Amino acid sequence: MTAIMAADVNGDDRVDLIARAANGDLFAYPHSATDVIGTGMWAGGRVLVGIGQQSMTAIF
Repeated sequence: MTAIMAADVNGDDRVDLIARAANGDLFAYPHSATDVIGTGMWAGGRVLVGIGQQSMTAIF
C-alpha cells in the first residue's frame, strides 16, 4: 500500500481503514467490531472503493 488513512467510512462509529495500492486501486477495510488489539480489528476483508488514484499524493 502506498497511502493509508483512518476514518469511519460506513457510519458504524468505528474506525475503518482506507488504503491505496501501488496500481491506484483504493480499498476500504471496515472495522470488524472487535476492540481488542491483535484480534483482527480489520480482518473482515477489503472492499474496492475507487480506481485510478495513483497520481494522488494523499488520501483525505
